[in-house]
Amino acid sequence: MKPLLFILLIFTIGWWPIHAVGQDDIQNPERKNEVTVQWPTALYGKQRKAVSLAGVDIKSAFVLRNALDYHQALVKRDLKAIKHRTSTYLSYGHSNGWIESQADQLRNIETGYLIYHSYVEDSMTISYRYDDDLEATFSSQATKIIPQIQLDFIAVIDVSLQGKRNTYRLKVTEVWAPIPGGGKGCHLICRKASKL
Repeated sequence: MKPLLFILLIFTIGWWPIHAVGQDDIQNPERKNEVTVQWPTALYGKQRKAVSLAGVDIKSAFVLRNALDYHQALVKRDLKAIKHRTSTYLSYGHSNGWIESQADQLRNIETGYLIYHSYVEDSMTISYRYDDDLEATFSSQATKIIPQIQLDFIAVIDVSLQGKRNTYRLKVTEVWAPIPGGGKGCHLICRKASKL
């Protein structure tokens, strides 16, 4: 049964090279369900190499795939994919302090005010965020606590703002949550970036 799940995981996240460090290698005991994944710079290239996975569960793989697809949708200016992968309550913080909502982001990309030329991720870390205090506060069975997934990574982003092109190396934190109403996958609810 395990080889079948492994093959399903490979088809789900793609055939690109992946190096993952499982939960046994974690040095921080406060983050119980943490997985560190090194993503190569040529992730979306035409190369087809062997895949090595260790400690990455299906949920983590789906979140990583959603995040990578969203970042490439920014580059491709795919407004439909961007809208699907972001919450209507999105708070998208840039490294200069500028914050975009989902409507702002879609408008800025559509008009060419903001153009992403490339978006390359590295050293992605996943943390599942279950707040124990919330569980005590909401003891009603009718209340459902939605888990949030935090991605921390380094990104090299080549972007033009009002025609001025720059490349930034950023430390990025994104928070993803399951799409409500039975939607497939996760969507981005907030993002913060700072220059390295």
